[in-house]
Amino acid sequence: LLGLKKAYGISAAALVNRLRDVEIINQTTAKRILYGVGKRWRQEEPDPLTREKQPQRFQRLCYQALAEKIISMNKAADLLGINSREMAKLMSGSTVHDSPIESLQSLLNQTKRV
Repeated sequence: LLGLKKAYGISAAALVNRLRDVEIINQTTAKRILYGVGKRWRQEEPDPLTREKQPQRFQRLCYQALAEKIISMNKAADLLGINSREMAKLMSGSTVHDSPIESLQSLLNQTKRV
């Protein structure tokens, strides 16, 4: 179970339910797992999942909306949880990361392909 949990990035309880739904295990086995060891899982999930990367979709959408002038720089900063000075630095490309303008252009190109 723990290997499958890591492979698919879902909780052990969700995996047990899915295995039951696709009839790999029967209802009785699923109940036995969920009511037996599953009680402990509710307090502490076995082998907790860790995110390799932080989700970036919301950040990309904010930058895209900013690039398309749907939202202002202040609104983008507010949505991203940073102050407007930090946002201005990001937009001027004065950080160690790639230029935000290049990132915005890349994002726009990606969304046009989709």
